Amino acid sequence: MRDRLKKNLTIHFRSLCNLQTGLIWACAVLVSVVAGPFGTMDLLDLKSRFVFWGVVVTVSVVAGYLVRAVAFTVFRPDRRIAQEMLVIALLVALLSPAIWWIAQSFPAVTGANTARLGFIALYVFIIALSVIVLRYLIPEMEPGALRFLSGEDGEMLPDGTARQSPQPRLVRRLEPEVAGPILRLTSQDHHVEVATMSGTQMLRMRLVDAIDEMDPIEGYCTHRSHWIACAAIDRIEREGTQKCWIVLINGDRVPVSRKYRPDLEAAGVI
Repeated sequence: MRDRLKKNLTIHFRSLCNLQTGLIWACAVLVSVVAGPFGTMDLLDLKSRFVFWGVVVTVSVVAGYLVRAVAFTVFRPDRRIAQEMLVIALLVALLSPAIWWIAQSFPAVTGANTARLGFIALYVFIIALSVIVLRYLIPEMEPGALRFLSGEDGEMLPDGTARQSPQPRLVRRLEPEVAGPILRLTSQDHHVEVATMSGTQMLRMRLVDAIDEMDPIEGYCTHRSHWIACAAIDRIEREGTQKCWIVLINGDRVPVSRKYRPDLEAAGVI
């Protein structure tokens, strides 16, 4: 579990640092400063509101990604409701006292009802629940890597919700403790190593058959012994002009051979 937590923390940290999260953070701060919710419009001047809400939103966003990494580790992707319940519980338990402590640094806010711990906990619960509902209604809010891990990177239905991506047949061969979104397949003699976020498992089969059982998940062969899921790609690493690796969201480095490089370049992967 420790290794899985470390991988999930790495993935969530990368999502925390992306442009999409930065835009959401900026919009949340701006809206909070302009609207002045919970009495801060009357209690604080413009500069103080920027500082107060900047700190509160920053702590909230970081805490949100942190507790989701923990929830993704404790519960597997098929137990999404349990994951979200844990997220809400952890946010209320950790974020409420943190915001209360921040409020104590602003004398104008300290004596107001908005600074009471119970009041803060109630609104943390309401806001956390609202964000979870929005993630279900608008899956695009979620960075691609996290949609892939949670199995929500599927097509949109007429009612605006997302249909979960169909599971590839290969998942049925995996042990429960390893089951999850498949990141890569690696051929080793007469076996195929299947890597998920929960670990790896060796299956006695040919790589070509394993790839066939990954349908409908989009992926690429990078080498005669390697196949990767498109959504599992994190970044490209190069060494000179010849050597190239694809780094997956779990940190695995997969080599790119000269034979498959043109196809990957044509697809815009590298």
